Amino acid sequence: TKFANMDAIRTAAVFEQFQLNLYSEEWVKTCWDNEFVDLNTLPVEGKVLLTENDHLIELLRAAAEVITTWLELNNQNENGEGFWSILVESDISHKSLVTLLAYLTYNGGKVSVSFTEKAAGILSASVYLKLIALPGSSAFKIYNPELFLQACRLLNKWNKSECDNKSKHKRNTRSPKTSQKSGKRGKRQKLCLDSTVEIAEGEKSDELEADVELSAVELQKLDNLMTCLLQSVIVICETYSLRQSEYTATQLLSVLVDLTRVNYNTVKEEMGQWNSKNCSPGILAYKAVYLLCQPFHGHVTVLISEVCKLLLNHLLMLDDGKQLQHLDSSALRVRNQALQFIRYLAKEFNERCTLSVKTLIQHISFKVPDRIEYRTHSAQTISELLDCLPDLEYAKLLEWLKKLSKQKKVNQRSVVIEVMLDLLEKPERVLSVDVPKDLMNFATHKSMVCTMLSRCSDSNASVRSRALVGFSSCVNSKHSDIISTIKEIITPVATRGRPTAKHFMPTPQLAIRMEKGSSNEGSSEIESVDVAPDPSEGYTHELIGTALQIVPTDKSFCNIELTPGFNPYLPDTEGVVSMFRRRVLDSKVVVRKSALQALQRVVHFEAPLYQLQDLVILQERCADPALSVRKQAAQSLFELLQTFPRDKQIQKAWVFGLLPQVMDRETSVQEKCFDVLEEMILQNIKPVGKTCDSSIEWELLNIVADETSDLAGIMRYIGEYVAKLVFFFDHRQMMWSTSVPSFYFSVFL
Repeated sequence: TKFANMDAIRTAAVFEQFQLNLYSEEWVKTCWDNEFVDLNTLPVEGKVLLTENDHLIELLRAAAEVITTWLELNNQNENGEGFWSILVESDISHKSLVTLLAYLTYNGGKVSVSFTEKAAGILSASVYLKLIALPGSSAFKIYNPELFLQACRLLNKWNKSECDNKSKHKRNTRSPKTSQKSGKRGKRQKLCLDSTVEIAEGEKSDELEADVELSAVELQKLDNLMTCLLQSVIVICETYSLRQSEYTATQLLSVLVDLTRVNYNTVKEEMGQWNSKNCSPGILAYKAVYLLCQPFHGHVTVLISEVCKLLLNHLLMLDDGKQLQHLDSSALRVRNQALQFIRYLAKEFNERCTLSVKTLIQHISFKVPDRIEYRTHSAQTISELLDCLPDLEYAKLLEWLKKLSKQKKVNQRSVVIEVMLDLLEKPERVLSVDVPKDLMNFATHKSMVCTMLSRCSDSNASVRSRALVGFSSCVNSKHSDIISTIKEIITPVATRGRPTAKHFMPTPQLAIRMEKGSSNEGSSEIESVDVAPDPSEGYTHELIGTALQIVPTDKSFCNIELTPGFNPYLPDTEGVVSMFRRRVLDSKVVVRKSALQALQRVVHFEAPLYQLQDLVILQERCADPALSVRKQAAQSLFELLQTFPRDKQIQKAWVFGLLPQVMDRETSVQEKCFDVLEEMILQNIKPVGKTCDSSIEWELLNIVADETSDLAGIMRYIGEYVAKLVFFFDHRQMMWSTSVPSFYFSVFL
């Protein structure tokens, strides 16, 4: 290397320039005896030296370079000399050196100091950490827990100076308007100004020093120095064991995890590939965390548990435990990197990481904020973490999630639905034969679908709605096992001797009058059926430590349970489809809308052998009192017609469900209706003699004629529609001169 032949003269020359003899032995001894707690005072000679020499910045750089070279030489040069022996031979006091570094570090950590003092503090911290990393430092008792943490905690101030500058700039740009205020206000302001003058005339306080703003160049220099300090922390993690100081290791983990939020790179970075010079501060911090989790620093399980605990807020996308108003790209990047790092730990440490990951999943499930965007991302996080677990623990945790789906809190039940939906999008995991069969059932897609369907009859409307939407997405799944399960559930098979236990009950507190209005036969009979209590019903699940404690409650909130061994061959009057029909008549708008989506998927799935009753329900809901339900019903019929354009029953349901919406009281519904009618009829219609009666547009129009008994009725029905249509297109200033006249003359002439 460049300094391979370094001799004692160079090392001694650098450290002699610190003039450590200026600092009294009494001051040095007091600082060491007090564990470097009180560092406010400094001998006058030392203050003069620091002021005249720019706080020794260049000398600290040279010292850091010298120590780095000794680290590369493993503290022994070609002549067999070592760093510590050179200090002793040169009569350089290591205690005075450490005390000076401690003072500069402490002073540089203050908020209100200048750029020079901040830079000197960061450099001093870096030099001190490298001294600890040098072989032989333990003999001189260089390591001090408090001083070590003080040096590392300077990293927490990364990028804080820039934020302070912005806030100061905002305060300084405010125009003074206090001259026109009342007398009391002017008096109070005068007192404040007088007190400020008194402070300025006395000693310089932190408030006055805070007025010094840092330029962009100075901020960039501080960033570079912080990067060097972080590299020094990495050197410590590689060379100096913290096994005997568990508290220090824990506190250092806290500093590093907080630093992982600092990331200037927009390029995706991979965990484990952190030896590049272009690594962001966040990735370098993760490297230090990974090194701290090694057996070199203590019990791996304990350290990884602490890391998972500290990364919980990252995964939940919380800022100091508080929700963010908007989940921007930076919050998602922090969450993705934390998730990637935990997966990397699980891969590297295998079973030693399992318990920590399980506990982390449980905490996420309970502490996720009650907002849809938070639940969605947290469910994805849980799904990714589940993949890190061994087969047996994976099955056990899915059993735990199934129990959590009956927890009292609505948010937890909603989280389970989101997790199940995310897992259903992945191929079913094939478990090893060592997993017990009863646990293996919980890991199947069939069990997940059942867990979600049981929430379709939840006591909370939002949970019912999300479960119904989730089932709708399952019908379009690409996995054959899910399609097979859906087919078994919604397509009953007539077989003798099958049990007919009622697994679905009406939504709790649903109005009876709405059940009577349902087109489902036998719904009143379902209400009077007693359901055998499930052994796991009536329990809540509270996370205490690392385990889920089961606490009995007085009563259950829901009488629904579908176990992995449930009977999927129930007739519709007692099974899933009839439940969907009841949900269409739910008292909550959001549930009715979601139930229409589910019913649409059922019709699509069963076509062409679907139940006509389901089409009638979709048609009737086009006149629902709720705007969103009417729109959803029209959209569902439109999608079915696009998929099955020649189906007569679907055509009929579409015509008599959609055409009346031309006269809807809501303008948005009218506009949507016109758009659909234009796409399906007007854009395709041709003048007489240029089209055939078998085209789709004419088949739809013929349905109107067939269902209207007299010619006057047809004229009135179509006439009102054409009049409204002409008004709409004229209002939009659309080119309708070709389609509408063709339609008009084809019908009326």
